[in-house]
Amino acid sequence: MPADVSIRLELIGDLPIVIDNETSPRALHEILALTRAQNLTTYDATYLELAIRRGLPLATNDKRLRSAGMNTGVQIIPV
Repeated sequence: MPADVSIRLELIGDLPIVIDNETSPRALHEILALTRAQNLTTYDATYLELAIRRGLPLATNDKRLRSAGMNTGVQIIPV
């Protein structure tokens, strides 16, 4: 079992994970505005704001988030 954990941690370490440093400064304005305008949780609005800002599609099966994505011009990939 500990060997499995080590292998998984090594695989995760090899992923090309990028930290977005712009999200926190945007939380007060852009994300809060999306939360209110699209009737989303701040958690979902954060993903939506990132997709809008980076021009990325959003993969979700959440009905409200899908609707908000379509309302804001974000390509939605159903999962």
